Amino acid sequence: MSEAPTALRHRDCDPKPDKFHELYDARAKFSPDAPAVVSWRPNANRSEVSYSALVERSRHLSCGLHRELSKSGAGANIIVAVFLPRVHLDFLPSLVAVSRCGATFALLSTDLEQRDLQRERNQLILGELRPHLLLFSAASADVGLN
Repeated sequence: MSEAPTALRHRDCDPKPDKFHELYDARAKFSPDAPAVVSWRPNANRSEVSYSALVERSRHLSCGLHRELSKSGAGANIIVAVFLPRVHLDFLPSLVAVSRCGATFALLSTDLEQRDLQRERNQLILGELRPHLLLFSAASADVGLN
């Protein structure tokens, strides 16, 4: 079997990172300009975010999360609910930012096609997990959780 192309090899990256965000930190070191996220929708422009931009954005978001967690007296090992469409360019940086804070993320559904099912699922998750914070965008806030 032939060796993987250079862009796909992870030899220089930590083979067993301890935390989710460390995967992206290591990849950003190895190939900072490689696309980490590609957002494409029919009849819309394709958008890319590089690994270095993803790490930078996640660090910026994690600073805001740390501030909010400090205000409420919460520390690591808490749950943060994420209510962002999967095509939102801040979706993955938000997950990485939550990990960077030592918290766990719970994904809420933003699927408009199945609004009743989405609402029921989200209410169940929120009721069972009782997340400490909710991350959302202005657009996802318009969809609503109830």
